[in-house]
Amino acid sequence: MKQGLKYILLIIIAFSFGRTFSQSLIEAKLTQADTICKGTIGVVKIAMHSNNTDQKVACFRLMFKYDATLMQIKSVTTKNAALGNFEISYPNAGECVIMDSLANPLNFYDANPINTTLVFEIAFNGIQEGVGKVSFVSDSCYFKTEDDENIAAFYHDSPEINVHSGFSATVLEQIMLEQIGIGCSYETKGRAMVTLPDDIGFPPYDYVWSDGVPQWGYPDCPNRRDSLPEGEVSIRVIDVNGCAIDTLMMIETLRAPDIDWAYETLYSSTPEFAVKEHPIRFYVTKFDDGYNWEWKIYFDNLDTNQRDSLDRDLGERKNETDFNYVFLEDNTYEVQLKARSQTTGCDTIPAVTKIVTVEPAQLEFKNLVTPGSNRFKIHANGSQKLRDVFVSHSLIIQDRTGRKVYETKDFPDDGWDGGGCPNGTYYFILKANSTRKEYKYQGALVILGGH
Repeated sequence: MKQGLKYILLIIIAFSFGRTFSQSLIEAKLTQADTICKGTIGVVKIAMHSNNTDQKVACFRLMFKYDATLMQIKSVTTKNAALGNFEISYPNAGECVIMDSLANPLNFYDANPINTTLVFEIAFNGIQEGVGKVSFVSDSCYFKTEDDENIAAFYHDSPEINVHSGFSATVLEQIMLEQIGIGCSYETKGRAMVTLPDDIGFPPYDYVWSDGVPQWGYPDCPNRRDSLPEGEVSIRVIDVNGCAIDTLMMIETLRAPDIDWAYETLYSSTPEFAVKEHPIRFYVTKFDDGYNWEWKIYFDNLDTNQRDSLDRDLGERKNETDFNYVFLEDNTYEVQLKARSQTTGCDTIPAVTKIVTVEPAQLEFKNLVTPGSNRFKIHANGSQKLRDVFVSHSLIIQDRTGRKVYETKDFPDDGWDGGGCPNGTYYFILKANSTRKEYKYQGALVILGGH
């Protein structure tokens, strides 16, 4: 009976010690994340995990060593920097120490060991080709609780790390970059090929282009790329070991004609607006190898049929470089011009587009006449002249009895001074003609200080 109780007690003690040990376990692992090549940087990670859901770590120290003849540390970083102030030191060549007294004690527990709570990334620069490893110096590593108690831990060294030879500095100069296809500037028809010398690197090679899209359509020619846009293209060549070299090339395109245009009315070469029913001159100001000119006029509330009608209304003038056009409705119009290059055959895409605002004729009458200063004047659309807005016009001024005192078919820009008429009220009749119809304006004017 006593012997049985002894065995039961031993089992309980063993179970209790096993439970205590398992709850105090932290694992720290070193794994290689990137390929390390001579002259390039790769990353080795330190990842920590605990099987304890309650126990927290208040401070820790991790020391590891590596072959300094193969690689050299460039940086040690963590995405959990807010957890504490990590101190990095290098006691001797090939050694690194990470220490911290955490501002907020940290629980390394994670239900999935892959998703570790804390990860350090050590960036190594390859110095020379060879095989090595990164190893924890176990007697110089520890984890402690807030009560300064040691926590049992396992430290896993990295597997063998190969530092590959990579590409030498002279390889970049030997790479042949060739553009073998070309399109217009608005197309993506550039085609390029990358050729490496036969005696470098470790084939087969992967080729990664700027857009990240894998090459397709040329299984026997993976170093060829189609559908490239104009501009700078980067190419990364990766050998079978994962070592890479980057280079750039410029994809050229065929140029479209460099063209420009303007419009003017009879009263202004730089009008703020045009007047409906009045001729507007459209003309090309920059030709540069252009031909096959094509004008198009749109405005927002036109449906497709109306736009087609407007295009037909342009008629043969669509292919001219200088013509007059009359807008029959006031609106905001979008006017486009395209041309084709006689040298390259490329069109102007996008078209050279400008906005033309068309407004109805607005007249303002200055109808007070006084000696030496005020004259009877007519302003069209702000400060323009009648002859600039209408194709023709005529003006008659009469007294109260209907007797004509003034008549003209070209009203002067500086107006009418009263013509020696006595003081009183007079009446004017203005008839103005657009390309479509006649407008009639009537009103009164007053002469003060006359004869």
